[in-house]
Amino acid sequence: MWIFVAVTGLLSAYYLWSTMGEAARARVKPVEVTPAEFKVGQAVDVAITLISADSIGLSCGSDQAVDGARCGFKLNGERQTDPIKPEDVIAPYMTSDNVLVMVPGLFTQPVLKKRIEDEPPTKFTREEMEVRRFVATCKFKPVDRLKNFKVRWQPTAGWGDKDSAWVGRVSDCRMTGG
Repeated sequence: MWIFVAVTGLLSAYYLWSTMGEAARARVKPVEVTPAEFKVGQAVDVAITLISADSIGLSCGSDQAVDGARCGFKLNGERQTDPIKPEDVIAPYMTSDNVLVMVPGLFTQPVLKKRIEDEPPTKFTREEMEVRRFVATCKFKPVDRLKNFKVRWQPTAGWGDKDSAWVGRVSDCRMTGG
């Protein structure tokens, strides 16, 4: 008898867990389109995971310019010699769906600029920043693909090679978390 009660209890618990999990997944709003479906000029919502230190820590290296924007470094790893306006410096970011997007001037967006004023990138250690991670959901308007470039996720880290990623301008950013 107790085996019947235990099995019935386990089956009931599994049923509740699986159906409640479906309901939770149904409430999560995914990125409107996948990167393969990005179309030049079509604004889509992207959720980008960030910490304040990303405003100074993320960089890319490329000799390619996209829509007047450039990476802060050349492909050979040397800093660009020509001045670049902050809104035109491309940096790598990961979406909450683990998609690499290249965004010029993300931290010049008003809500993110305010975040950096309130929480300067050097206020906390990198480990302390990780627990303060937040998401910026922005309208991302793809411009073109950046090809054969390098990224690094911290100023002291090594460069990693990337084949291709979308570069897009953002607008209408809003924050959650952190």
